[in-house]
Parts: sequence; structure tokens; C-alpha cells
Amino acid sequence: MTKVLNYIDDGYTLTAYIAAVPGVHDECEIKYRPALPRQRAGIFEAIGKKKAAEAEDIAARSIAEYVKDWDNIRDSAGNEITVSTHAASHLPPKLSHRMFQIVMGNEGGDERPDDSPSETPSAIDDEVERILSGEDDPIEEVTPEKNSEPASA
Repeated sequence: MTKVLNYIDDGYTLTAYIAAVPGVHDECEIKYRPALPRQRAGIFEAIGKKKAAEAEDIAARSIAEYVKDWDNIRDSAGNEITVSTHAASHLPPKLSHRMFQIVMGNEGGDERPDDSPSETPSAIDDEVERILSGEDDPIEEVTPEKNSEPASA
């Protein structure tokens, strides 16, 4: 996950992963400049004065302004779509809303799915329990040998 700072240096970019929502939209990642407080105040003030359709237009313009790059945004032919107001206005509504909330600083990105261990935590816990209980002990018990030669008969 991207390190989050408690100060917004104007001009830097962050990365946010947005998880897929089955049946709604696929996963994607955005590189964006977070909106500064005065900028977001102006955007929210403008949205508050508009009808719903015009508010969606402001959100799409804001996404195009603050999102510098995105991945996995393609048309039906598989062509990558570059960031623009037009493209942002054609995103699935839930994805558009998430992007807008992220660039406005109201939400963070999602955790990426963990790719590493294929074993589930319960399988690992079961193995640890088995070892600790002495079942299937991988360490062979060794009987200490005496330092002297065996006595002859």
C-alpha cells in the first residue's frame, strides 16, 4: 500500500488500487494528484449548487484534472483509454464515484489481493498446533551416548 502523508505537497502524485466489484467494474489503479483543501471546497460548493447531471459533469472534470494516469480502462475492442473528461464520464458509476472520492481525499485505495502464500491461515494454524502438540514431530528424539566404551563381557 502506498505510504500516506499527513501533508499534501502540491505537485506530487499518489497511487491507489481500486478493487473489482463483481458484475459492476474490473480492478484498476490510478496515479493522481490529491486535491488541496481549497480546491475541494470549491468543487463541493459547485456540486452543491447544481442538478445531478451537472454535478456528474463536475465530478468527471475533477477526475480528469487530478487523475494523471490509470490502468485497465479499455473500450470494448480492448484499446486503452487515456484520461479525459469524456472518458471519466463513461466510467461505470461506482468506479467513477470511487475515483472521485479518492482524489478528493475522502477515501483511500483498496489493499491489493495478497499473491504470496497459497496456504490459508487455518491450514498453517493446524500445522503449528500439530507440531506443538507433539503429533507428527519433525524432530527426532536423540538419546545421548556415553563417552566411555561399552564394557566387554
